[in-house]
Amino acid sequence: GEALARSTGSAMAGADAVIWDHHGAMAAGDSLGQALDRLEMLEKAARIWWLAHATGELPRHLAARFKA
Repeated sequence: GEALARSTGSAMAGADAVIWDHHGAMAAGDSLGQALDRLEMLEKAARIWWLAHATGELPRHLAARFKA
């Protein structure tokens, strides 16, 4: 509960979206539409990451944009 909320607040200070292990994702924006667009981009990036990882490639261009 509270620990997740605090860590999310810290992570969102430097990001537009976060992914919670075993919980899902959250995005923020100036409007609901912008937040949903960011979630869609995150979903697409995750799919590209997964497909690249499945082939044995390291998607370095994405790794530089996302913090673990």
